[in-house]
Amino acid sequence: MTDLAALRAALQLQWALGQEILALVQREHLALTEPGQRSGSAFEFFRQRLHLLPRLEEAVAALRRHRAAWQQLSPALRRSDPEIGALLRANEDLIFRILLLDRENQQLRLRHGLLTVRAESHPHSNRSTSGQFSALA
Repeated sequence: MTDLAALRAALQLQWALGQEILALVQREHLALTEPGQRSGSAFEFFRQRLHLLPRLEEAVAALRRHRAAWQQLSPALRRSDPEIGALLRANEDLIFRILLLDRENQQLRLRHGLLTVRAESHPHSNRSTSGQFSALA
């Protein structure tokens, strides 16, 4: 993909998806840390995570492709649209924030008895992001 406008548009869509996922993870974090603020049941968060996980995995794969396409462009062409570089970094940072907060939520779910021990039994296993979404209802 060397069409800069299409690349910028794809990155903006990814940003919007990331914001949607971050909002869900933040709502769940609030529900797990402040019981008086419960804005959804554990099952509802589980269902929403299952729905969003494939989209997050697709976004990560697409971001890798976008980054590779961007890096193959000439430096002069990259300088002509610095917003794309900024969007790439912003999307990467956003995904990192999502994964960190989801990991924290996973630990909180475990403490609250909302995760199976099996999901946490191998701390050194090399799991994909899908391993972080194995909550019980």
